[in-house]
Amino acid sequence: VRSQESGVRSQESGVRSQESGVRSQESGVRSQEN
Repeated sequence: VRSQESGVRSQESGVRSQESGVRSQESGVRSQEN
């Protein structure tokens, strides 16, 4: 169970890193709109 939990946590961290990437792209689009 612990090994599975660590796997899920690693996946969550990956999703979070992707979210930060999307946010940086959104900020770039906003700067272009302005």
